[in-house]
Amino acid sequence: MRLWSIHPQYLDAAGLVALWREGLLAQAVLRGETRGYRHHPQLQRFKDAPEPAARIAQYLAVVHAESVRRGYSFAGDKSARPATPRPSR
Repeated sequence: MRLWSIHPQYLDAAGLVALWREGLLAQAVLRGETRGYRHHPQLQRFKDAPEPAARIAQYLAVVHAESVRRGYSFAGDKSARPATPRPSR
């Protein structure tokens, strides 16, 4: 999982696409929608935030804005979905 600390404008096309995909994966992890990657160190800065799901949504919004600036068609609504409660196991 690569969640860069640099602004997405500095990434090449492949890096930006990878960041978007992995950011969406991180969002799913933080929402409890997947069991994989829960302890990945790249997630710690989001977990430390008061509202981790809101923080990753902000991060994805910046990535999406960069994709729009470049003329790409990332599905921005994927980062805007409200969190859905998951049944406990």
